[in-house]
Amino acid sequence: MTAAADRPHALKALNTVATELKDCETPEEVCERTVAAAERILDFDLCVINLEEDGRLPIAAVSSGVPPDGATPMSVEEGIVGRVYRSGEADVVDDIDEEPDANPQGPYGSALTIPIGDYGVFQAVSEETHGFDESDLELGELLVAHCSSALDRLEREAEIREHVHRLERQNDRLEEFADVVSHDLRNPLSVLEGYLELARETNGPEHFDRCEEAVERMHRLIDGLLTLARQGETLGETEELSLASVVEPCWRTVDTGGADLVLEGDATLTGDPERLRQLFENLFRNAVEHGTGEGRAPTDLTIRVGVLPDRTGFYVEDDGVGIPPADRSDVLEPGYTTNEEGTGFGLGIVKGVADAHGWTLRIDESEGGGARFEFHGIESLRTDGTADENGTEHEDESESEVGTDDGAV
Repeated sequence: MTAAADRPHALKALNTVATELKDCETPEEVCERTVAAAERILDFDLCVINLEEDGRLPIAAVSSGVPPDGATPMSVEEGIVGRVYRSGEADVVDDIDEEPDANPQGPYGSALTIPIGDYGVFQAVSEETHGFDESDLELGELLVAHCSSALDRLEREAEIREHVHRLERQNDRLEEFADVVSHDLRNPLSVLEGYLELARETNGPEHFDRCEEAVERMHRLIDGLLTLARQGETLGETEELSLASVVEPCWRTVDTGGADLVLEGDATLTGDPERLRQLFENLFRNAVEHGTGEGRAPTDLTIRVGVLPDRTGFYVEDDGVGIPPADRSDVLEPGYTTNEEGTGFGLGIVKGVADAHGWTLRIDESEGGGARFEFHGIESLRTDGTADENGTEHEDESESEVGTDDGAV
């Protein structure tokens, strides 16, 4: 289609196209400009570009001369376009009627088909047989090479953006891990220091058992967080466990200052044990640090853990001073604290654990006027209720006092 006398002009014009394609910001824009250049420079009035996507070759750009039904998406296993994409080799078909792989979408006599790397295929068709010669093929391949280079550039830029974004996420995660480690290690360290002091004063061997529990807790916490940091995972390995099996060890690990804990029934759920320990330890610590005051000591505080009435989750509540409604969204933000000595990470960690499990956290006021944290949407939660003759479960409403900070269980 391109006359021999026009070849030098076409080569110069195609070099200009290479510069134009550098300004494109999307693959679709690259394809549209490539098709426009094929029309303008090579006189390819009927052409189309298909970009591969999940084994299909949907249309990315089509020349203005192609009728609405003149080009259709197809599989990489279909037609001349699919064959050229699979082989990676350009093909000129002089007579489409004699081509067994042809699937013409109009009265076309010949076709020029060129692969665009691994991205897709450029195809020009003519209503006449023998519509393309070697010069058309060479110029077409040069145009497609510019198109492929532009698509390569966009892919590299996308990879760089993703890499930068991934590094930013990793940096944010590392900062969060550092905050979590520094914050959560304070719980077992405080317990360890307290029982070491008791051991010095009384020489009682039972205090060393508590020291060992705190040390083991620190090892598990550090190991778990290092695993998360290396893998970039939100959760570690999950398992089915009961509320009591998580709550009671957490209560022993946290320095609660003599507060009482009441477990109002039990339930099983699926979760990451270490992350759940973070959740409960931070809630217990928060209740003691922020639920007391205004003349109330930790020994006057009772913390209750139980299953929500609709059995879609559980709650942790206290009868302390509570959280004003206006502050309930702010307290979940990392770094927010009303205590000069606090870090403000505790409830942010709680929310992170809930989010990681796919649960919804709500803050309300308990019946005793304190803070109530509700965790909804726990599909794996099962209660220990009993079934009546109709098969309907009834919650076990019994309460058990787990203990106070002196370690009674």
